[in-house]
Amino acid sequence: NYYRMVEFMSGQSKPLVSDRAWYLSIIAVDPSLHGRGLGQQLLAPTLAEADANDAISYLETFGLRTVRFYERLGFSTVGRFDEPTTGAQYALMVRNPQTPHA
Repeated sequence: NYYRMVEFMSGQSKPLVSDRAWYLSIIAVDPSLHGRGLGQQLLAPTLAEADANDAISYLETFGLRTVRFYERLGFSTVGRFDEPTTGAQYALMVRNPQTPHA
């Protein structure tokens, strides 16, 4: 099932995301630990490296709560799709490189 899901989602992202964009794969924080900044801490080094390399980043997420989380990190939803293996809707999100505020 995992490979079918990845194949489908990869096909949906191709027309919407540069082939040079950095793909951020699976990340998770135990729900009992949500709201403590751990997800942001996990992503901070990778996003800083993407910014330093002027790289676009993208990911898929299945939850409304996680969409809001990623929006706070600078991601925007560029598409919503129904994944056929699970029947669940997910958001394809993209983040342009961020520049430090002076």
